Amino acid sequence: MGGVEAILSHYISKYLKVPCAHSPAFEDYQIYPDIVHPKSASEYITPTFLPCILLGLSKAPQIVNSGGISIKDIDFVVMPYNSLGSPVVLAAVKRSIPVYAVKENKTALNITAEKLGLSDKIKITETYEECLGIIYT
Repeated sequence: MGGVEAILSHYISKYLKVPCAHSPAFEDYQIYPDIVHPKSASEYITPTFLPCILLGLSKAPQIVNSGGISIKDIDFVVMPYNSLGSPVVLAAVKRSIPVYAVKENKTALNITAEKLGLSDKIKITETYEECLGIIYT
């Protein structure tokens, strides 16, 4: 379901030229009486995490038709070690934009350069500090 939501959000942004996001919906709508930190209270009582989504959208960059950032403005891409299957990474590799995968940051995705057959095109670093050292030398 999340994939469909993401596609719908993408198309709304693309065709209506407005930032768009989606939030998950869960079957369990029970609100528990536990005391929580005030900063996380709104998230706790809404199982869709909608307050977080709305806050993010309020700070989202505006979509422009011209004068924005394009792929030509990207010097390099830095990603978690095992989340390399995104269109951003694949487009960067296709255009010979350096891609760095940082091992100290891992996700549940488990999409590595090795699994994509891109070990020769994606630079693996152990830490962000090491990655920055390579980028800025």
